[in-house]
Amino acid sequence: MYCIIIVLPCTNAITRLFKKYLKLYDLQKHITKLKKTHRYAFLKTLGSQTLQDLTERIDKAFKKFFNKQAKLPRFKKVANYKSFTFKSGIDKKTGLNKGVGFEIKDNVVSFNGYSYKFIKTYAFIGKIKTLTIKRGNTGDYFLCLVLKELSLI
Repeated sequence: MYCIIIVLPCTNAITRLFKKYLKLYDLQKHITKLKKTHRYAFLKTLGSQTLQDLTERIDKAFKKFFNKQAKLPRFKKVANYKSFTFKSGIDKKTGLNKGVGFEIKDNVVSFNGYSYKFIKTYAFIGKIKTLTIKRGNTGDYFLCLVLKELSLI
């Protein structure tokens, strides 16, 4: 969320000056350097894969701009940012599928040190690929899970 605040003005300035934009890999390197500074230490609270997802969104927006499919990406306030995504990974100790930066147990999702209860409408069958947390127009939050089916062979 805060990544947009930092990276977008920087990339917009580069775009205006040089008619180019920072590629995805360069954006990710830039964020890694910023996380090490005292001023932007709060970026450490977000998981690395969440920040990578944000830089992928920025990269996609600039690609659309240079292909003349959209306007130049604008600065977006944190309050207007409606979703963020966690990607899944494998826990090295247990070898089990575990979300990077989040954990789901029964009907409780935990991330960044906070735990939230949710209404579980379906059983989770398969491996979790991504978890997207979206904020609706009324202020309600929704969990969107993408699961990979387990093949029965």
